[in-house]
Amino acid sequence: MARATKAARHVKRPIPEPGHQQTSSRIPPQNLDAEMAVIASVCLMPKAIEELGELRAEHFYADRHQMLWQSITALRNQGQPFDAVTLAEELDSRKQLAEIGGVEYLNKVLETVPNAAHAKYYAGIVRDRWLQRSLVYSCTEILEECYSATTGTEELLAAAEKRVLALRDFAGINAKLPSFATMTSAELDAADLRVEYLVESVLVRRQPGVVAAVKKALKTTTAIDLTLSLASGCPFLGKFYVPMAVRVALMSGESGDATIQETARRIARSKPSINLSDYTNAVWSFDLPRLGQPQTKRDLTKFIRDHALDVLIVDPAYLCLDLGDDAGNLFSVGKKLRELTEVGHETGCTVVIVHHNRKATNNDQFAAPELESIAWSGFQEWARQWILLGRREAYDPEQAGSHKLWLSVGGSAGHSGLWALDIEEGCLKDQGGRRWDVSVATASTAIAATIESREEAKVSRADEKAAAQIGRDSVKLLAAYKQHPAGDTAKAIRESLGMSTQRFGPANAKLVADGQVEAIVIVKNKHDYAGFRLKQTTGTDRDSTGIISVSPGRSVEGDSSLFRESPLSPVTDHAQTITATSSESVPVVSGGALNNQFAEAVA
Repeated sequence: MARATKAARHVKRPIPEPGHQQTSSRIPPQNLDAEMAVIASVCLMPKAIEELGELRAEHFYADRHQMLWQSITALRNQGQPFDAVTLAEELDSRKQLAEIGGVEYLNKVLETVPNAAHAKYYAGIVRDRWLQRSLVYSCTEILEECYSATTGTEELLAAAEKRVLALRDFAGINAKLPSFATMTSAELDAADLRVEYLVESVLVRRQPGVVAAVKKALKTTTAIDLTLSLASGCPFLGKFYVPMAVRVALMSGESGDATIQETARRIARSKPSINLSDYTNAVWSFDLPRLGQPQTKRDLTKFIRDHALDVLIVDPAYLCLDLGDDAGNLFSVGKKLRELTEVGHETGCTVVIVHHNRKATNNDQFAAPELESIAWSGFQEWARQWILLGRREAYDPEQAGSHKLWLSVGGSAGHSGLWALDIEEGCLKDQGGRRWDVSVATASTAIAATIESREEAKVSRADEKAAAQIGRDSVKLLAAYKQHPAGDTAKAIRESLGMSTQRFGPANAKLVADGQVEAIVIVKNKHDYAGFRLKQTTGTDRDSTGIISVSPGRSVEGDSSLFRESPLSPVTDHAQTITATSSESVPVVSGGALNNQFAEAVA
C-alpha cells in the first residue's frame, strides 16, 4: 500500500493551460473579514494607523474596501478625523458612498472588529494575501509566456526571475544574497572621502546635525544667523568662516512669520549684505514636516530637490514628532529621525534640526552644555554634529536683549570647541530699534572673568555683611553708653553687653569716628585707664569721678588698640594742666607725663 502511494506521487499530471478550470475558476487569495477588521480598527482607534506601516489601498482585494482605505488615507493626510461620520462624508464627496453599499455597509464594517488593538495583526493578513495574489498573477504571466513559442528558454528563465525579483523587491523582501556594497582596501585608500566644511570647525556637509539649547538661549535666532551666513558666505556669528555660499532653507513652525521676518532683517543688517531681500540663496517656510507619516519622506525629498538645497534647517523638533509617551523610547524616536537621515543620503542635503536641552539643575544651570544635555532619547545618537547653546548667567527680563551664552560645538568628524558668546539685541525703545551685535571670546577668557567676578562679589558680600554687623553692634553700644553717662573702660562697656573684643572694636571705632563717642581717661584705684563716654558738649577738669576727657591726636576709626584695658602709669607730674580746644570744646591733656602715659596705653 505504501509502495503504491509512493508511485502515485510520481504520476505525471497534465499541465493546466491558461484559463484552465483548475486555475482561473479559483478565487484569488484574500480575506475579506481581515480587510473589514483593519478598516474598523482605525476608525475606532485612529492612532492604530501609525502601526500599520505602508498599508495601501491596492493591498485590499474588495473594490469597496479599497475605496474606504483611500478615503481614510485622504482624511489622515489632511489632518482630519476619520470616524464613521467624516468617513461617510468623504466617500459621499467622492461619489463612492453608494458604490460601497451606503451607510448600511459602513456600519456593518464597523461592527466586525472584536478589538481595535489588533489592527496590526489584521493588516498583516491583508498584506500577506495581497502578496500571494501578486505571486499568482506573476506566475500566471510566466505560464502564459512558457506556452508562447516566440521566446527561447533562456529568455523565459530570465523573464521569470525578473518578475519574481521585482515582486520580492516590491514586497520589501531582499532577494539578493547578499547585496551589501563592498570596497577593496586599495579602493578605500584611493577614494576621495575628505570632510568638507560648510562652516569651518562647526558644520560638516552631508552629516545630520542638531542645534539645541535651553529656553531663552536663542536657538531659533542662532539658526537664522546660520541660514543667512550659509546663504551669503559671511562668517557665522561674525566669527566662524564660511568657505562658500550654498542653498539653504529654514522651516520654522514655532516663532511665527512676523518674528522670523524681524529677526532676519536685524541679522541681515549686521552682515555685509544688509538687505534681507539680497539673500537669494535662502528659502523660508513656515510649514513643518510630520515625521513618521507615509508621505513625509517623499514630500521632503521633493522640497529639497525643487529648491536645490544644500542645507535644510528644521525648527523645532517637538512640533515635527508626534511621540506622546514615547519621547524616552530610543527606538521610537530613532525610527522617526531615521527618515531625515535617509532624506539626507538620497539628496546629499545636510539636515539640521533645532531642539531643546534638558532643564539644568541648580548646581550646574550655568555650566557649558554637553551632548548629554540634549532632551529626549535618540537625538544624541542620531546627531553626527551639534551646536549647543547655554546661558552663562541667569535670564534677566529687565535686560531681555542682553545674553551671555556658552557656544559648544562638536561632531564625529573630529571638530569641537567651546566659546563665550555675548549677544546684544537691545529693545524696541532703543534708537534705531533692536539690533544684532555679537562677540565671541575663548572659553578660558570667560571662565577667568567669571571667577574674578565671583571673587569680587564674594568680597563685596563679606564687606556688606561686616558693615551690617558693625551697624547693629554700634546701636547696642550707643544704648549701653547711655546707661553709663559718666563713661567707663572699654572692657566694662563690652562685658556689660557680653560682646566679644572682635565685634566691640569696629563698632566702637565707628561711634568715635561719627562723633557720638569720645575717648577719655578713667581713674580707678589711683590708676588711669583708657575709656569712653558719650560725646559731651562742654568740657570740665578732672571731676569727682576721676574722669578726664582727652584727645589722643590721631584717628581712632578701626584702631582696636584704643579699646585694650591697660592702666596708665601713676601721675607723678603735678605740673600738668588741662586745657580745652576752642573749636570742639573737648578738654585736652597737655604736659609731658600724662600725655605720654596715655599715648603708651593706647599705642
